[in-house]
Amino acid sequence: MHPIARAMLDAGPTFDVRPMNPGGPALRSHLRLGGLGVLAVAHDASLDAEQRASLEELATAATDLLRG
Repeated sequence: MHPIARAMLDAGPTFDVRPMNPGGPALRSHLRLGGLGVLAVAHDASLDAEQRASLEELATAATDLLRG
């Protein structure tokens, strides 16, 4: 299953996943947007705890915005 599709089923975010296809940044992170979609972020280096927390806050804010 594609990582973005799988993220819709995961209970929590996935960080620092290697992409299925070569090219582009080395890693991906996927965060659910409350069942409304997935925030997929590409990056070259592993994310530290502060960066992960920031992405989770962004995903929460995006979910709130999408729900209106």
